[in-house]
Amino acid sequence: MSYELLEKHIVEWAKTQPAIRALISVGSRARGEIDQWSDLDLVIFTTDRERYAKDDDWLRGFGTVWLTYLENAGAGDPEWFAFYDGGLKLDALLFSVPDAALDTAALLASFPYSSVIARGVDVLYDREGAPRRIPAQPFTAPAPLTQPAFDHLINGFLLDAVNTAKFVARNDLWRAQRSLAQQLRSALLTLIAWHAYGRDTWYAGRFIDQWADQRVLASLPSLFPQYDQKSMKRAILTILDLFRWLVEETTTRVGIEFPTAYEHIAALIQSILANVASIGDQ
Repeated sequence: MSYELLEKHIVEWAKTQPAIRALISVGSRARGEIDQWSDLDLVIFTTDRERYAKDDDWLRGFGTVWLTYLENAGAGDPEWFAFYDGGLKLDALLFSVPDAALDTAALLASFPYSSVIARGVDVLYDREGAPRRIPAQPFTAPAPLTQPAFDHLINGFLLDAVNTAKFVARNDLWRAQRSLAQQLRSALLTLIAWHAYGRDTWYAGRFIDQWADQRVLASLPSLFPQYDQKSMKRAILTILDLFRWLVEETTTRVGIEFPTAYEHIAALIQSILANVASIGDQ
């Protein structure tokens, strides 16, 4: 089975479902940027979301299923993932339609993941209209950075940096790696995007090599350490240094205050890691 055939099966099924208001394709296929790793990413607008969320029976009518998995997307909407024979992967997000009489433009306007729609979508099925393509919208910069949002990010990062340094000093390497990945690099990515304000920064680091500062890109290999104290220490110190100049340049550009706690926390982290051998130290 091909993705084209899988998509056709789903569209034909949607036509038989009174509770399905519209079916749209998003992601790389909708953008016309298909490669060999592209999945089929769909949004299903329905007046009976619970019906399709409660079990995976409906997913099994499109082909031979290897596995299905249900989780909630960022805004709490249920999203099914399914692998079909041959390795074809379907992502189907179920979005509840409050009023089936709403036209498709209103449905899309109510969709909470506006950045997805802005990339361009294919309307594969519309109970009130014909299939069609909705082109990508011009990029619009997000709202300017505020001091409270900036302070929250910086303070959280500094707190997590101290905790991560302690994990490394204790040789608690699993938690150190988890903190590096989930806390420090996550906060750093947000700051990298703020630093690149005015550019299209996508999401979750996607296409970072196209929009981030070249100095950031040069530092990235050091931010993914091996499972040992020395390389983790190096990663923390590199992130700390990278964070500092990104903060300095961002605060200068947007006219907000540089965090006064930074120097104290940076010195504390240096002291915590002082007895951890660095690269080349014996």
